[in-house]
Amino acid sequence: MEEAVPSGEGAMAAVLGLKAEKLTEVCQTVAADGFSVQLANLNTPSQLVISGTKEGVEKASEQAKQAGARRVVPLQVSGPFHSELMRPAAEKMQEVLDGLSIAAASIPIIANVTAQVESGADEIRENLIKQLYSPVRWVESAKH
Repeated sequence: MEEAVPSGEGAMAAVLGLKAEKLTEVCQTVAADGFSVQLANLNTPSQLVISGTKEGVEKASEQAKQAGARRVVPLQVSGPFHSELMRPAAEKMQEVLDGLSIAAASIPIIANVTAQVESGADEIRENLIKQLYSPVRWVESAKH
């Protein structure tokens, strides 16, 4: 993950008091201006996390405040986890997982990337890879 985005180039921030739909719009607006930022964690309906380049997260944080967020808290993290910037790390992880035998789960699991109950080996492998660059869907996952 450090190879994908060197320390200091990526960032994450918690956004409080703004709905996911509105924060998605904010991120899309910032991304349309050429900055990388996206939803990374949907922890509660009003506590979300964004992830991307340092500049993208900063711009989205300011716009989120203007859109009504009660608070935006920069997170002390080493990288922009659960963002598109992690795709190179996902490719390397896929290489590792392709060399491992993964069995179907004997107890179904809820994949945070899909918020669906899954047990197949192929789905488990695919979701482990996707989780590196996709949002964590805690709210939806907890409903199962």
